[in-house]
Amino acid sequence: MYGILEDEMKNRSMTEDIKKIIAILQNIDGKKIWNLSCVLSGMGILNAHVEDETRTVLKMEKKSLLDFVQKMSPEQYKAKINSGNEEHAADENNTEEKMKKLVDLEKAIEKEKISLLKEEKKVNSKKVAKTKK
Repeated sequence: MYGILEDEMKNRSMTEDIKKIIAILQNIDGKKIWNLSCVLSGMGILNAHVEDETRTVLKMEKKSLLDFVQKMSPEQYKAKINSGNEEHAADENNTEEKMKKLVDLEKAIEKEKISLLKEEKKVNSKKVAKTKK
């Protein structure tokens, strides 16, 4: 695949060298297609689809790594950071409320458990009293 990509790059006047290739083999409509993502020496990204049987390049596109970088003004960045902090604070408050509810439920369960144990003791003491008679 490396040689096929290099030849096609030369045909399209691309002068960079391929540094890394990530290859994925897909079976589409009974044809094996290689989906290749390459990192180029000029910090470019090359995406190519190559048919396995005929070794022909079906699709090839080159993008700059900077196309994937999100551009933000300092104000946008600060707003994004602040909104993230507000969401985090809201999550913390929500978590605290849930913990309080869980503690309250645990206390209620303990009270119910104690009352059930008392009832059980009464029932058992009545049974013992009946057996003594």
